[in-house]
Amino acid sequence: MAPFLPTDSRRVMAIRRLVGFAVLPVVGGLAPLVAVPAIAARFGAEGWRDVALGQSIGAAAAVVVELGWGISGPQRSARQSLGNLRRSVGLALVTQVLVLLPVTAGVWVVAHLVPVGAPALVGWIGTAGALGSVNVVWCWIGLGRPGPILWADTLPRTLPVVVAAVALAAGAPLWVFPLALVVGGLVPVVLGTTLLGIGPATLRQLTPRLVVRAVRIQLQPLLGRVLSATYISVPITLAGVSAPGAVAVFAAADRLQRWALTALKALPTALQGWVGGPADPDRRIRRAWVALWGNVGVGVLVGAGFVVVVPAVSRAFFAGVATVAPDLAVLSGLLVVVVTTSRATGGLVLVALRGVPAITLSAAAGCLVGVPGVLVLARVDGARGAMLGVLSAEAAVLAVQVVAVVVLDRRRRRRVRRATTVLRVAHVRVDDPAYPRNARVRHHLRAAGFAVDVVRRHRGGSVIGRMTRDARTVLGLRGYDVHLLAEMSLVVAPLVALVARLRGGVVVVDRFVGQYETDIDDHGLAAPRSLRALRCRVVDRLAERSADVLLIDTEVRAAALRERVPARTAVVSLPVGAPAWAVPPAVPPAEAGAKAVSRADVAAGAAAGVAAGVAAGVAAGVAAGAAAEAGTLPSGRAAAASGPLRVLFYGHDVPLHGVPVIVSALGEVGRPIRATFVSYASVLERIRAQLHDEGDRVDATLLEPVPAEELATVIANHDVVLGVFGTSDKARSVIPNKVWQGLACGRTVITAASPALAELRPLVGPQLVEVPPGDAEALAGALRAVVDGPVLSDGLWVGTAERLEAYAAARHERFAALLRQRCAARAGA
Repeated sequence: MAPFLPTDSRRVMAIRRLVGFAVLPVVGGLAPLVAVPAIAARFGAEGWRDVALGQSIGAAAAVVVELGWGISGPQRSARQSLGNLRRSVGLALVTQVLVLLPVTAGVWVVAHLVPVGAPALVGWIGTAGALGSVNVVWCWIGLGRPGPILWADTLPRTLPVVVAAVALAAGAPLWVFPLALVVGGLVPVVLGTTLLGIGPATLRQLTPRLVVRAVRIQLQPLLGRVLSATYISVPITLAGVSAPGAVAVFAAADRLQRWALTALKALPTALQGWVGGPADPDRRIRRAWVALWGNVGVGVLVGAGFVVVVPAVSRAFFAGVATVAPDLAVLSGLLVVVVTTSRATGGLVLVALRGVPAITLSAAAGCLVGVPGVLVLARVDGARGAMLGVLSAEAAVLAVQVVAVVVLDRRRRRRVRRATTVLRVAHVRVDDPAYPRNARVRHHLRAAGFAVDVVRRHRGGSVIGRMTRDARTVLGLRGYDVHLLAEMSLVVAPLVALVARLRGGVVVVDRFVGQYETDIDDHGLAAPRSLRALRCRVVDRLAERSADVLLIDTEVRAAALRERVPARTAVVSLPVGAPAWAVPPAVPPAEAGAKAVSRADVAAGAAAGVAAGVAAGVAAGVAAGAAAEAGTLPSGRAAAASGPLRVLFYGHDVPLHGVPVIVSALGEVGRPIRATFVSYASVLERIRAQLHDEGDRVDATLLEPVPAEELATVIANHDVVLGVFGTSDKARSVIPNKVWQGLACGRTVITAASPALAELRPLVGPQLVEVPPGDAEALAGALRAVVDGPVLSDGLWVGTAERLEAYAAARHERFAALLRQRCAARAGA
């Protein structure tokens, strides 16, 4: 339909198209019935029974051969270019022909198993029915063109049957009828492909892989059609098994009712192209609802008329050998209403809502209800029982489809609502909201437009009591789009994942602190082969597999996680970063312009000293100082301060931090150094004991923890911040808080070399000095290289905090974008 046509012209064209689609199915459905009066008059109830059984078997076979193209094809073809359309139709025909061969063999097997008078006749009629589904009608339906259907399909099928009817009335044998059906099935294929321009060139583009893939894709709609055929086309065959004497009357009611339904199919058929035409999915759904209510109204009108006219029509049409009683006509009329409605809910609304699997589910429900219903009720009450069994099957189909439509439409509305509203995040089981990792994640999510609520971890009471309160809190979470489990809470990850998925949320697990690496590697609370270690491993693995998105702190750890988590789980590296307070102290203007050499200026020399030895390190430090005087280094706050090098360590006495390595290195430096250790009282006692072993070689101050905001002042009063020096796997894969904070505060940071630091090297350059893990002598050499600079002053690196923050912010922005994608996908699932 051309978009530039006036509204009246478009309306006229739409009406013509609707009329065309209404007339064509009526004519096409009437074609097989043209010969029925002659068959009934000449061959009686037994001849009509064999023909009806053959048509029933052929209709079921046709559904399989059709491969579901009639469901998925029309709305797809409405939006395709001509070249793609030809390939799609060619692909459909090739796949249908491949399926036709084994299905035909099955038709003949069934024809010889069912009790009939002429099995060969039934077999040929069934074969013709299967062949009839190989066509291109669905393409013309999607394009909204009833004309080609008339000339290339309906008339070529109808004319041979009309000729056969005349021949039968003149005394021809019954074999004329299946011959006419076979001819009527072959000619439309030739005409349809010719009109579309499908030739050898098109078929050569269809590789075996493409054909196999197409069959696999069509299996979903095919399964639904196969199941539906079981309760639509097979009931006559089932009735023939349970009540052979009722087949003639039941087949008469079924054929007339199916003929009416064939005529009514014009409305959803004509509307498929209209519904599937817009590119906007919301417009397609609105049109599908309009089409649904139109079908319901028409179905009610036709069903009521069917009840009135069918008894008289059946008496005349079947020559008195199969008259439909009024009560059977009422059941048939109700069936017309139910089927007309389910055609719209399934073929229009559910397809528009992308709910094709629900069509299959509804067909399965109809099959489960219909097959035993027809078998049992036909034996109990003959034709009426068989019709009641079919009606119950169609009612089950409609019920399942209505439920699916309601559920899918609610999901769609929720998805639209989420797209226009703020996404809500529950930060679950947070132990310390001020912890830098927690605060940074929430800060960036809020900056990206998310609304974040903190759900605190319960404290106090017994372990079981705390876990019970935590579980009650998690189960009470409602209305959140994202459930973000905080670090050190991996044990409740499966419960959080269950609650989130039941409520349509995305599960994010912060894997920053693993149970095994904390309890076993860091604190040594149990042996690696103990039951506690096994429990820690299980907790870690269950948490990893519970997540839709896993958060970790470095790319090295992210790569390791990606190797063991499911492909559906996204692993995101979110840098620890530095908190807002971690910035260099203000620089007085007078000092900012000075040219004296700073300790930071010789940090590059310290790094070189690690690799080349102490003497080379001193020389490198001197060269670095000269370079700073020439203005070539990015550092440079000068100060008159001199004296011992001020070294700071803060943290815990765990293997990761390597405190014994630090104390030993301080004792070996042999230069004036003043060290400060900040930790908990119990840790300070152990450090004091280690310092005692070094005698008076180390000038050290021990401080208990200070608030986070005051830590910036502590760092500002030191020249060098020490990182971690352990040799564990964790030490080689993490970038600790103190490294980020010391760098952001503009201080030189010395820490153990690790692959994880590759992320920071381009951002900080020689401000970061790396030494071999666990090597006290190398650490001592690095410190000597700094001390032995030509002029000692209070060193400060400028601009590092901004670069580190920009790097961390970019990673968090990518995480926020991924969350939005996952929320949209979950809402539309």
